[in-house]
Amino acid sequence: MASLEFSNISFAYIDTQPVLKQIDLELCSNEIVGILGPNGAGKSTLLRIANGLLRPQSGEVLLNNQDITKQVTSRLAGQIIVTFQFTRQQFFASTVEKELRTTLTLHEEDKSQQIHLLESLITQFGLNMLRDHHPYTLSGGEQRRLAMAIAMAVPATFFLLDEPTANADQEALIFLSKILRKMKTEGKGVMIVSHDIEFQLALCDRLIILIDGSIQFIGTPVDIINTQKKKKWNFFEIPEIYPFIQRLEREGSHPDLLKSYVAEKDFENKFTMISNILGEK
Repeated sequence: MASLEFSNISFAYIDTQPVLKQIDLELCSNEIVGILGPNGAGKSTLLRIANGLLRPQSGEVLLNNQDITKQVTSRLAGQIIVTFQFTRQQFFASTVEKELRTTLTLHEEDKSQQIHLLESLITQFGLNMLRDHHPYTLSGGEQRRLAMAIAMAVPATFFLLDEPTANADQEALIFLSKILRKMKTEGKGVMIVSHDIEFQLALCDRLIILIDGSIQFIGTPVDIINTQKKKKWNFFEIPEIYPFIQRLEREGSHPDLLKSYVAEKDFENKFTMISNILGEK
């Protein structure tokens, strides 16, 4: 199993104002990890350290137990992919198709395989009608689909996504969740920075609470739900559906409902599960 590990990572843009403080965290292949925290907590900085865009003041980033802290971003591009919160930072070509072709050319030598992967990605991400459009003319949701397609064009093991759900509608969220679950089953490791707690709870195997540059909590979605009332983290609220489910559990008629609901990754099945229970009443 592949691993990406942050070992005792500390970082500051200004020496007197540390952004990350002794971060110890591991991401493995075949898992999805979410990072939650208020603005300025250091979430995006952590991703940029992972792929070499920033160098930590102390600590190591270990890829399969090998220190990659001093490697340049271009050397890591085939193993660790970071998608940015502002997707335009990733686009350089004049059309959607050229963006994908450029990435595929860098990572796949076989011409016929390049064409096969290009058409597969365009179809998978619903970009066929947009293939001749300039990336800057796409809507926010379309740009995010393109950014994910570009990321998937690289045969990397680890994908670190900065606010992939920003401005996404429900259809886009369902599409993204299916893509990320597929990546997990294919042996990829995914780390998501997002303010969308509902999306994180529904998708992630583990969640990390990052506040003021320090890890405050690591646990499963169920752990986070059960701990929120005690910790009272004020940067997010647990969606109303979860306290409702806990109330049903306390009534005694549906034991372990919270675990079952969180474990169900399909959004439509989640809705059906609760609808059936309500129909019993």
